[in-house]
Amino acid sequence: MSYSLNRVALATCLLLLCTAGSLWAQSDRGTITGTVTDPSAATMAGVSVIATNSATGVSTRVSTGPSGNYTVPFLRVGAYEITAEQAGFKKFVQSGVTLEVGQTARVDIVMQLGDVKQTIQINAQAQLLQKDTSDRGTVVTSRDVEELPIVSQGEQRNPGFYMTLAPGVTGKGTATPTASGSGRQLNTTVNGSQSGSTEFHLDGAVIGQSYAMSGDFRQLNFPPDVVGEFNVMTLNPPAEYGQTGLGITSFTLKSGTNQFHGTAYEYLRNEKLDARGFFAPKTPLNKQNEFGITAGGPVIIPKLYNGKDKTFFYGWYSGFRLSREAGANSLDTLPTAAMKGGDLSNLLGAQIGADALGRPVFTGEIYDPATTRTVPAGAVDPNTGVINAGASSAILRDAFGATAANGWRPSNIIPSGRIDPVAAKMFAQFANPPACPSCLGGYINNWLTTYKNLAPANQWGAKVDHNIGDSHRLMGEYIWWRSSPITGSKWPGAISEG
Repeated sequence: MSYSLNRVALATCLLLLCTAGSLWAQSDRGTITGTVTDPSAATMAGVSVIATNSATGVSTRVSTGPSGNYTVPFLRVGAYEITAEQAGFKKFVQSGVTLEVGQTARVDIVMQLGDVKQTIQINAQAQLLQKDTSDRGTVVTSRDVEELPIVSQGEQRNPGFYMTLAPGVTGKGTATPTASGSGRQLNTTVNGSQSGSTEFHLDGAVIGQSYAMSGDFRQLNFPPDVVGEFNVMTLNPPAEYGQTGLGITSFTLKSGTNQFHGTAYEYLRNEKLDARGFFAPKTPLNKQNEFGITAGGPVIIPKLYNGKDKTFFYGWYSGFRLSREAGANSLDTLPTAAMKGGDLSNLLGAQIGADALGRPVFTGEIYDPATTRTVPAGAVDPNTGVINAGASSAILRDAFGATAANGWRPSNIIPSGRIDPVAAKMFAQFANPPACPSCLGGYINNWLTTYKNLAPANQWGAKVDHNIGDSHRLMGEYIWWRSSPITGSKWPGAISEG
């Protein structure tokens, strides 16, 4: 049985908000920025601007600088309400500001003279023109991931498959390499960049494992159902992304809110529900099942802690099962009974030359290592009585069964007493294959095995967000993935793969 065990511990306990600036240049968090002016278009300094997440109630407060500009950095993906207050001016409120992953949204504020108890309510989205960042990309939302179909034949659904929704992204194949071609990680390209030059980020951290490239789809060990949204950066990435090509894809996972919520899902593929191919005599067996649950909300401990507006959790489990019992056939090569007994005569081929003593040399001949010796030029070989007529010393060995009487043609039969006892016990574990005259050499690909092919995979994960104050946030997440790609064995007994 082959196991893969992967823990992605972005137990990143990241302090995502600091009063001065970012500790991480690359982040999935968004930014709201703008300029505050009065009715005469003069900029206003010292105005209090608050960005409040509509789902969690978490607020971040900043003040405008001398030029009237403000910036609220490191905001989670979601909908926000922007308020601005200054003595002698009406309270400004703009709701419905949707912030996407890694986005810098501009909300310019015009304050109106009046009592601070009066409110100017604006229900409008931030302007679509992104003039505050150089990068261009496509955001794929959780609604896209949840409602659009995804092709996954013989493999678990992968959130990276949605990359092709972005203009300029092309790709094909599967998450893992198959007999029909390479995996998507080797042929997904963005705007003509090199294959495999993409890079994945998860909640602000670069995803990376030692066995794969940073743009390998097998790095995404979480189900599509837990993706909040992701951004495929296809043009002009900022300078902090200089270590890779185009196609930098930043994923952000869903987070808990002030409302408890959860989902349960199951995706089933079965040959009884599949259509038969036009030329196929019957529908091939295919049992593919993917299922899971998710849950999130505020952390509330009765009589001890009320985490509304403060602490939130989100967790999930996803399982995948694949069974193709009748389709797992494999051709293998086993040594014949004669070969296990030392008879390798079927390996002997045509003559290809002669050695220093003039003896013929054949392809596939087996030499006796105990006869290795050096014969100087012009000296008589003690084993054969033949003179080395060459100009230099020769290192010689005798082939099994080669004698002067048979013209030095080897038999390629190793005496039974010369076979290593450990090797003999290993040979005994393998079955004796049937005679195969049509096989190459009479023995290559002489054994057809049929075995169960199961691909169970399990994924767990949890994410916690905590609001320390107006200027500090704490986030941690833990992802666990375990897969047993093959259960069942082609071989019985001690050499079983199980």
